[in-house]
Amino acid sequence: MRTPFCSILNEMLLSKIRQIPIYALVTLTIAAGSLFAQEAKAPAPPKNLKLIPANVDLRDVMLGFDEALGVQCTYCHVAGDFASDANPLKETARNMITLVRRAEPFFPSTAGPFPRGYHEVDCMTCHRGKTQPETKAAFYWIATREARNGPNTETTPGVNLKVLPPDTPVHGAHSLMEDWRDALNVDCAYCHGGTAGQADDSNPRKDITRKMIQLLRVLNANFPGTGVYPAGKQEVTCYTCHRGDPHPESLSNHRYQGPIPPRP
Repeated sequence: MRTPFCSILNEMLLSKIRQIPIYALVTLTIAAGSLFAQEAKAPAPPKNLKLIPANVDLRDVMLGFDEALGVQCTYCHVAGDFASDANPLKETARNMITLVRRAEPFFPSTAGPFPRGYHEVDCMTCHRGKTQPETKAAFYWIATREARNGPNTETTPGVNLKVLPPDTPVHGAHSLMEDWRDALNVDCAYCHGGTAGQADDSNPRKDITRKMIQLLRVLNANFPGTGVYPAGKQEVTCYTCHRGDPHPESLSNHRYQGPIPPRP
């Protein structure tokens, strides 16, 4: 009866192993165990974290910063020594993290101190791939009926103003309402409406607008030389965040730019 080929092969391998000295087998075992330990060893914990928790996915957070500003890691870090504080832009980044956290109380959807959870406002919201955020729309937004009849050029003070100074010019050319329409690409009725006309508070978006005015004041207070919105120079405006969209973009809702996998 023939011996199966597999049995012959196994016997040959066992014969070769028996010829290996025992000290060599021990050495191989120790080497294999050392290699496995190196592979299983956890990466060194990040150093010099002052605002970001150590147990978050730091690589994911940093890639989000890079995408938001359109930069590489060495824009804020020292090449080869990421723990160093020698690059002054690293402290600027920390100040911006604090700035985002000051915006969090304005939104009930916030789900944890930045960079944890969902946020309506974060680095992407203002920067949009640029190191310097924009503050002014390049084009006027004009409603269809204005294109037919011409815009209202009369500048008049507002009524029922609760967070704006009473003499604020809110209607007409180069007015505050015009800036808001350019920022969100919406008509006046988006926030106004009701039986009492512009003074009516029945549209809930009107109170949201008031809250956003207060948010702008909180954000701009972090930059020297800015006025109290809407007066004076502003580093952050409605356009900075909205860019022609009623719902600003953030890293939490930013569309993935790579190839999109098909649905199963």
